Amino acid sequence: MTSTDYLLPLLPFGSAAYTIVRWLKRPGDAVSAGEPLLVVVNDRMEAALPATSIGTLDRILAAEGAAVAAGAPVATIAAYAAANVNNMPDVAQSTVRISPVAQRMVHTEKIDITVLQGTGVSGRMLSLDLTRAP
Repeated sequence: MTSTDYLLPLLPFGSAAYTIVRWLKRPGDAVSAGEPLLVVVNDRMEAALPATSIGTLDRILAAEGAAVAAGAPVATIAAYAAANVNNMPDVAQSTVRISPVAQRMVHTEKIDITVLQGTGVSGRMLSLDLTRAP
């Protein structure tokens, strides 16, 4: 397995300074691309940010309550060595926005949102988009 840094993406609204509110996964937990990994807040919004690869959360580099800038590494993910993992797009580099209901659906139903297009405002992924998933 190879470890990669999880870099805090730049959110579309508010400042690039974030506070980590809560980690949704713990070191050793399995993660999937698109699955909510942590919750951050800035001066304008709170967002659950998705994991960018399939693997295991290896280490948390920034604790809950820490102030972190966009682009900073906040965790490492040990990626599974599988052929299909290398072909998955990097979710953190895009501006994937997803509604809370859709986040729960992604997590419980294991839907790969990297192949879907959001139809909400500014491309936000909605639960309706997930019901249309192949």
